[in-house]
Amino acid sequence: MNKSIFTLMTAALLMTGSVFSSAYAAPAGTGEKTFVDASDAVIQTSLEGSKFYLGAPNGDANTSRDLLAVDVITFANGSKLGSINSTAVTIVAGEKVTDGVAVFEARNVKAESATSASFELWSNGVQVAVKAEDGSAFISTDDKDALSTRFMVTYDDKADYGTLEFAKFYYYDASAVPQEMTTITKACLAKAAQNAAFLQEYNSKGITLSFAGKNVIGNAFAETLQPVDVVENAFGNGIPAAPGVVFVKGTEDDVEDFREAAATDNESDATAILALAKKLSFVSSVDSLHKIQGIQEGEGNVIKLLEKGKFDPSTADKLAKGLFTITQIDALNDEATLQLGLGDNLVGGAHPDGAADNVYVTTILADGSNFTYIPATLGESTYLDASVLLKKNAVNTVNIYFTSGKQSIEGDADQQYEYHKYLVAGADASDYQLEARAKSEINLAYPMTQ
Repeated sequence: MNKSIFTLMTAALLMTGSVFSSAYAAPAGTGEKTFVDASDAVIQTSLEGSKFYLGAPNGDANTSRDLLAVDVITFANGSKLGSINSTAVTIVAGEKVTDGVAVFEARNVKAESATSASFELWSNGVQVAVKAEDGSAFISTDDKDALSTRFMVTYDDKADYGTLEFAKFYYYDASAVPQEMTTITKACLAKAAQNAAFLQEYNSKGITLSFAGKNVIGNAFAETLQPVDVVENAFGNGIPAAPGVVFVKGTEDDVEDFREAAATDNESDATAILALAKKLSFVSSVDSLHKIQGIQEGEGNVIKLLEKGKFDPSTADKLAKGLFTITQIDALNDEATLQLGLGDNLVGGAHPDGAADNVYVTTILADGSNFTYIPATLGESTYLDASVLLKKNAVNTVNIYFTSGKQSIEGDADQQYEYHKYLVAGADASDYQLEARAKSEINLAYPMTQ
């Protein structure tokens, strides 16, 4: 993620001239994924196109689950199907999702009734099937006509229809009659604890956070901020006791100096890092409250970007007001939606009853809050979704050029730097190769440049 890749839509070029958009690949993330039942997730995930784990309870249904794996079966004609592996991996809630657990995807969802839906099940690009006679796994010698590739789920509540919060899971037998698969009772999602590096990768120029609502009040994260990882004991004397992220604003040099210091265990000498912190503006919870109904103790605090030097991280209590934890609450499907923690509270959009147009960015009780919690969403970024470039059932032609200023291939250094040069296919006497060339050297309408 050290270079911006700009895309030029050729069709737009022919009609209106050059159109450029900066693009990055979406961040891979730095946190380990841990499972959580879909019904326990903060948001409802749509069944169509969603990614999830599948499993059955193991012991206490709320704390342990057997997540399924998938074997890829290749038939004599070369076709492939996924077979559900009966050897499940037992995962305890909050534990890392281990290798071997299958990530499933629902495709081509169709309504069967007001409380049921059928669909195809895919895993890692391979369609999943079961034996139509008993819903079990199969081997490559099994008759493909005796396999079922259509599944169905039912819902206890109409309000849950079309989500991952299904009640029962079925396969279709040879007579196209739904049969319950008792080995599959739950869809599970993944949470991932993230750090400042994740946000930096999302947008190297800083981040903004938004909260859904018509009238958002008190969003200190609307300004472009720099997230900084603070390690355990960064300020000395055991402060902080656990790592977290602070959001700051300042000159590039001051932020980088603080970033380097905050990544170091300072033992007992906090003088230097405190001096660096005083050069920056910090996002922090303050003692004043929003004037909204329903506030309970620990809720409603104003979140502000303090003036430079006004934040005091010298004690654990003071630092805790600006030390955040970041969690992707649906890391498989919605990496841009984040849950912010601040000590024992969440930070998010508080949507009080009776004030439908107002959303207050504030501290919210994790349990028992009087408010509807609205999680944060990453703001404008420097990457484009793949759907922008790769449209279904359509030819989409793009040109790519570089702005890194780094040498691309060996040769004349004055000619080969990746600075406003386009990536094109070239050829020497023996083979094709990719080359970075100036606009004056190519024709953007030629297929070799697209």
